[in-house]
Formats: sequence, structure tokens, C-alpha cells
Amino acid sequence: MSLKFLAALIPLICFTHASSEKIPLVIGGVFDIDTKPGDENSASMIPIVRMAIKHVNACPKTLVNYELQMEVKDVKCQDSDAIHAFTEFIREEKKKIMILGPGCSKSAEPFAKATPFYNLVQVAMAGANPALSCAKIFPTFMRTIPPEHFQNQGRVAIVKHFKWRRVAILRENMDTYQGLSNDLVKRLKKAGIQLASYQTFTGNAELQIENIQKNDLRIIFGMFSEKAARKVICTAFQKGFYGPKVVWILMAGGYREQWWGYNDVNCTKEELCKALGNYLSTEALMIGKDNQDTIARKTIEELRAEYKAELSKTPYKEPSRHAAFAYDAVWTIALTLHRSISALQQQNETRNMSLEDFDYNNTAMRKTFMKVAKGVSFQGMSYPVYYSRNSSQISANNIDQRQRGEMKRIGTYDMKRKVIVVDKSQTAQWEDKKVPACSIKKILEPRYLPKSMVFTMDGLCVLGILFAAGLFFFNFKYRNVRYIRMSSPNMNNIIILGCVLIYISGILFGIDAEIVSKKTHEKVCQTSAWTASFGFTMAFGALFSKTWRVHRIFMNKLKKTVIQDYQLIIVVILLLMIDACVLSTWQILDPIYTTSKTFPRRIDQDGDIAIYPYQTFCTSKHENLWTGLLYGYKGFLLLFCTYLAWETRKVHMPALNDSKQIGFAVYNVFIPCVIIIPILNLLGSHSDAVYLLSTLLCLFCTTITQCLIFVPKIFAMKRTNGDPSSYEKGSLSSGSTVDSKICPSSSAKSLDHNYKAEKTTFPPHAG
Repeated sequence: MSLKFLAALIPLICFTHASSEKIPLVIGGVFDIDTKPGDENSASMIPIVRMAIKHVNACPKTLVNYELQMEVKDVKCQDSDAIHAFTEFIREEKKKIMILGPGCSKSAEPFAKATPFYNLVQVAMAGANPALSCAKIFPTFMRTIPPEHFQNQGRVAIVKHFKWRRVAILRENMDTYQGLSNDLVKRLKKAGIQLASYQTFTGNAELQIENIQKNDLRIIFGMFSEKAARKVICTAFQKGFYGPKVVWILMAGGYREQWWGYNDVNCTKEELCKALGNYLSTEALMIGKDNQDTIARKTIEELRAEYKAELSKTPYKEPSRHAAFAYDAVWTIALTLHRSISALQQQNETRNMSLEDFDYNNTAMRKTFMKVAKGVSFQGMSYPVYYSRNSSQISANNIDQRQRGEMKRIGTYDMKRKVIVVDKSQTAQWEDKKVPACSIKKILEPRYLPKSMVFTMDGLCVLGILFAAGLFFFNFKYRNVRYIRMSSPNMNNIIILGCVLIYISGILFGIDAEIVSKKTHEKVCQTSAWTASFGFTMAFGALFSKTWRVHRIFMNKLKKTVIQDYQLIIVVILLLMIDACVLSTWQILDPIYTTSKTFPRRIDQDGDIAIYPYQTFCTSKHENLWTGLLYGYKGFLLLFCTYLAWETRKVHMPALNDSKQIGFAVYNVFIPCVIIIPILNLLGSHSDAVYLLSTLLCLFCTTITQCLIFVPKIFAMKRTNGDPSSYEKGSLSSGSTVDSKICPSSSAKSLDHNYKAEKTTFPPHAG
């Protein structure tokens, strides 16, 4: 049966006079009248309950032969008084067919625990404690007010509506708020909203607010009592945790109006207002629209006016915020009893029973009552009434926002349709004229090498490769000329090839994650390590070999020493084998991979965006070990080569035309490496500087070395116009003799023997 049909049918029969022979059905009315300050008081609900009973009794088609009556007990919002009132109800001669109330969660729980043992159905109107929804513990408990955790649907809807994705929960350490917050956690997770912090406090929330502030959380669900709310907001003000970017979502439905104005904390009202800002709150929809017709064939506006008139006849002058729920609770009881009359006749176990046959041992009737009650639906004073599986009314949530010191309704969340109905006449307002961000938006900003720098270095490396190619052509063309052959052109070619590899490694250094994929970048890093290491070994290993030959020949004054090129090449190959062993072991045991390094963040002017620069680079777990091994033995090689160059610094023999240049080349490599490599290690995080210095080091050392070795030969060939005969006749230099003190005769003969041995290796120059 539809709600519209019920709303139209039942009111038509509501105002005929009841027969004087009606059977009384007594309900136990439980109210919180004489309460302590701060406790929930439901005394002002009594007039509207009596008004609802009068309306029910005036309907001849509802409980036709019966008349609802009520006996009132005051439970004072205390569990002890609730137990006492319940035992009195049970001992009294008049049986209570159902329990109505109370209006306080604290006193409702003892009743809800006891009623199943006496087969009593309890319908509360203001107990919103989520724990009361547990049907296993409270199987006969119902309520017209939606439980507090139902409001979590509206709270999550608020977060989704404003597109917030990161929130915090701050709750008071009480059982009531624990169940409520646990339900909210589940709903947030289901909605895909990140709960970045869950904080619990007892008394003082200073540490908890600091944690929330530290984690840059701006949307906070507050679950605490009114008194605790003032303490929390005051603490937030003292910690500077307030402003247009901070939004509190409070469960302030049970708070008093202008609750922030009570002076019981170390903050003024103005400071609390400043800390609250445009806070949001949710509460159950307390009453429907004024022009809405109800089951009593009266509009809500008419019912409200009648309630105020009845209230004026009592000592309770302040209308109850939950009055509509109390009115609907009476109708829930009445319709349940009315429909149970036919339901009882349809069951074998209760076929011969009527409502007046109820007693506290009649479990069958209690089960019938509960089954019927869950199916009750009607247009109530609060909202269209219908119940969930856990016997709580499914209603709507009001969404309010504090604007200019007053709470304004900006929308309503319909729990049945699961949508927010926005009030177009009263929209949300924010201090910054825009919806606050839920947190600082984190943007990862990749740092790459400046393209201008990379292109410049790559261009220089390409020029270096072309320069090396020209030297290789020169060395090959004049390889049979005695002057060139005396400098070992084979070793010179190895030097040139090594320099080319170093230039290539310089180009590879400039390839970063912006240009290639992560996997390709790792391969580029591995390749650059091999090319740089092999290039250094070939270039400066050949220099070492040539220096070592000069040293052996000119330092052995008594013995003729013959060292041919193939022996020097073997030395270079051995050094390359060491490189290959170290690099292969490194690649197998500790592969190079790419990782990222983050730099200090930058915050934009609005404070909503944090830019986190990062840079991708290659490394390995034990990179320092492997680079240490390579640096170590290559450094030793350089050091030893420097020593040999120093020992042969006074050798001046035209026949050995590049001995002095070899020494300079060794110094040219050793000194910059000693200075620059430690600096590169200190500049680890400054990638631009590291790239620039390392590439310049490669360019400088490699290019200067080639110039020292080959440019004098080019000038020499230019002076003779490339005539090989001049070299064969030894007419290149006027100083063609060897000082016996520096170069003894045995050494000169060794050089000549080396030359003759090399001459048989190559065919005569074809001219």
C-alpha cells in the first residue's frame, strides 16, 4: 500500500467519535523530566504525545474497539531510574502493551535490554545512540528518530559533494562515539575517501590536533559532546589550526543553539567563532514542510500550532526539537497494534488471541508486533515514516553551515534516494569564495637536465669525435713515415679509439628519463659505465704503456731493451680484462637501476599546491663499492703513470719524438681528476652541476691529451710538406744526437732496434 494512499485513506476516518465501550490499551510512557544540567530532557514531549494519542483515539478505523492510554514515568536520563521505572511498570496491575520512550539514550538502553524478557516492544523517539541498533542485543527496540550513525550517510555525501578525498576523524573517548566513528570509517572506505588520521582524546585534544595539523589535514569529522566541542575548538584556535582552509564537520544536531557562546573554556566567543569558521553539521530532519499533509489529516503547520497550544497549558514552555518524532512514535504504536489484530488471526499460534490477551509471557504476540511494526509506513510529522531492517526510521539529514554567526540550512540528504537536495536559495559560503581543498595538492615535478646544456655538451662531444676521426686518418696516412712510426701509431690509434669512447660516454651522460623510458634509461646507464671505463683504460692505458716503455729503455743504461708494440697492446688488453671483470660482476651481482631523489617542496601563494621536484638517476645498492674499485685501480694506474712520466721528464730525443708530450698528457689527466672527482661526490644531489663538470672533465682531459700527442706531429708534417724522405733522412731536427748522460748508447740502439722491428711489420708507404 503506497504512502499516498495511506495518507489519503486514513485521515478520512480520523475524527468520528469513539464508542464509550472501547477496551483500554495502556502504553508505558517513559520521559526524562527532572534531569541534571546538561542531560537530555524530554518533558516537553509529553504534550505532543498526549495530542497524538487523542488523534489516534479519534480515528474509528484505527483500533476501532480500543482506546490508547498512557501512564508516565520519569527516568531522569539516568540508567538507575530507568531500571526502577521499568520494575514499577511490570509490578503494576495494568499491563503495558508497549513502551513509548524515553528521550535519552542513557535511560533508553536499560529499557531496551529488559523489554525482550517481558515481550514488550519499545518505541523510542530521541535515543540516537548507534549501539541501540544491534538487533541481537535489543531485539524489541524501535525508534522514530534515525540513529546517529544513519547521519554518517549524509556526512559522507557532504565530502563527496565538495569533492574532498582526504579527511580526519577526531572523536571523544566514549562508547557512543566509538560505534559512530567505526561506522563512519567503513562508509568512508566504501566511498573511496582516504581517512588519513583517526584520533581519540580524553579531556584534552591538544596532541591530537597537533597530529592532524602536522599531516596537513583540513577536513575534520568531529565526534564529541557539546562541552568537549568548545574545548576542542578552543585548542584548535590556540594552536593556530583555523582559517578558510580548515573545515569542521560536527555532529551538532544535539547541541544547543549558539552552543559556542557558553563561557566554559579559555577562549572568548569571538575566538571560538573564528576557529569554527564556516563549519558544517548534520542532524536528523526534525520536522517536515509546513504545507505537508499528515496521517492525522492535518498539515504539519497545523500540528505544530496545536502542539504549541497544548504546550502552553503545561509548565514546559520550550518546544522539544524531537516533538515530531514523538508524535510519529505514537502513530507507529497505534498502526502496529491496529494491523496486528488481523495478523494475529492469520497465525495458528495466535488465532484465538486479541490485543487485550497480551501478557508479559506471550512471545508469539511480541513476534507478531515486531513483524508488523517493521512494515509500518505513513506520512508522519517528521518525514514519510518507514523502517529499516534494524527497526530504525529511514529519514533524511539536514545539512547546515555556519554563516555570519548563524546556522543556515544548505541542503538535505535523502537517505532513501541517497542524494543531496541542495537548497538553491541558501548555498554554501566560504571565506575564500571557493571550496577549500581537502589538503595541499601534491604535484610531482620532474627535474631534467637543461636542454641547452645537454645540446651544447653533445655538440662539443660530436666535435671531439670528428676531431679524433681526423687524427685517426692522419695517423693512418703517415703511419710508415719514420717520425710517426717512432711514436708507435698502433698505440696512438688505441688512444684515439679510447678518446672516442669517452666522448660517446659524455653523450650518454646527457640522456635522462625525459628522453627514454625507465627500462631504456637503465640500459643507457649501464652502457655509459662500460664506455667510460673502457675509453679511459684504452686511452690512458696506452699512454701508460708508452710511458712505461720510455722508462724501461732510458733507465736501463747497461742492457739493450727491446719492447715492441704488441707487448704494449697486451698490457692494454690486460687492463681491459680487469675492467670487464669488475663491470660484469657489478652488473650481475648488483644491477644498475633507476631511482628518484626528491628535493624540498615549494608551496604556491594560495597554500593549496605543493610542488615536489624530483630527479631520476641511476644507482645500485653497492654503487660506492664498485665505483671505488674502478677509481682505485685506475687511480693507481694514473699515479704510477705520473711517476714514470716524472722519471723520464729529462728525456729529449728526436727519435722518440713524443716522450715529453706523453708526460704532459699524463699530468693533464691526473691533476684534473684529483681535483674534480671529489667535487663530483660532494655535489651528488646537484645533477646539473655533476653532469656539467663530469662532461667538461671528459672533454678537457680527452681533447687536451689528443692535442698534446698529435698536434706537434701535425705541425712537424706541415713544416716538411708531408715529405716522408725528410723523416727517413733524419732531417727533421737539428738536434739529432742523443746526450749520453740522458740517453746512453745502449738506449739509442734499443730505440733503433724497436724502429727496425716495427718497420718490418708494415709495408712501405705507398706515397
